[in-house]
Amino acid sequence: KAYALNVVGVIPDELWTLTFLFNLNLGQNYLTGNLSASIGKLYRMQYLSFGINALSGTLPKELGNLTELLSLSFSTNNFTGSLPSELGNLVKLEQLYIVSSGVSGAIPLTFANLKSLKTVWASDTELTGGYLTSLGIGQSLLPCPIPSTFSNLTSLTELRISDLSNGSSSLAFIQNMKSLSILVLRNNNISDSIPSNIGEYQKLSQLDLSFNNIIGQIPNALFNLSSLSYLFLGNNKLNGTLPTQKSGSLVNIDLSYNNLQGSFPSWVSEQNLQLNLVANNFTIESSNSSVLPSGLNCLQRDFPCNQGTGRYSEFAIKCGGRQITSSNGIVYERDNETLGPATYYVVGTDRWAVSNGGYFAGSHNATYTSSSSSQFT
Repeated sequence: KAYALNVVGVIPDELWTLTFLFNLNLGQNYLTGNLSASIGKLYRMQYLSFGINALSGTLPKELGNLTELLSLSFSTNNFTGSLPSELGNLVKLEQLYIVSSGVSGAIPLTFANLKSLKTVWASDTELTGGYLTSLGIGQSLLPCPIPSTFSNLTSLTELRISDLSNGSSSLAFIQNMKSLSILVLRNNNISDSIPSNIGEYQKLSQLDLSFNNIIGQIPNALFNLSSLSYLFLGNNKLNGTLPTQKSGSLVNIDLSYNNLQGSFPSWVSEQNLQLNLVANNFTIESSNSSVLPSGLNCLQRDFPCNQGTGRYSEFAIKCGGRQITSSNGIVYERDNETLGPATYYVVGTDRWAVSNGGYFAGSHNATYTSSSSSQFT
């Protein structure tokens, strides 16, 4: 172990002759140069880390010889080129960390062989398409559409794939991922309906399918999942009505910007429920509008309250703060309302509104508000 010892220079070739090594951590040093192909001689290696150095060049395909590997990290380096397809040979691999590593290109389809993979950190890369039990892939780590071979990754408990823009994907690949707790497939041009067997995903606590082209109705079984707390289906093409029943655990629901219609079931009046239903076609009567935040009737499709001559030619907002008046007399209306993962808010003057949908992974700011005391002059 030579972790964080300010080691400088290239990795000596003699290191690769230590074939009985099974744990090597060279992280957080000042190592430079390439990784030698001789690394493939360390066939007993189980834990290997080169994270936070200045290593460069391409990753040697001989890494695929280290078939006993359980954990591999080469995050925060200056590598170039793509991930070797030979990494798909590491069938025992449970953890892979490649954040800010410099690698680019498409994730190899051989990754579908990594059925033991539990955690992958791959953010801040230029891979085409980032966590496997935790897999996070953002802005292209994948060829698009999402490979159907991903259906083999049945051990996943957390899957995040976002911002795939080339081609159209379906949801067929999740058919065997019944261990999922978190599933985020946001903005991936998915053209499909919600699987009819969604009720079998009993461990699901967070589901985000927003900003896709998902069609059809919302299965009743989805709203009855006992572990589901966060549901984001906004900006799709869903139709039909709201399910008549809802699990008590489901307290954050974003269904905004769809084609849903009908009246509201009784559960919409539950306390501590965050519910965003803007930009749909609901029937909003005086008898049920009182249980929802004000202004929803004006925030349906085509904004029915804004027909005809506009009422306001201009207005000003103090983003993230209380109302202030500038030195030239312009009133900046306050924008410090406490929001959440699935909310909307209409300002008291009825001049503007905010719609919010999504959950910041790892965020501890429950108010979704950025406060500022800055003064305009």
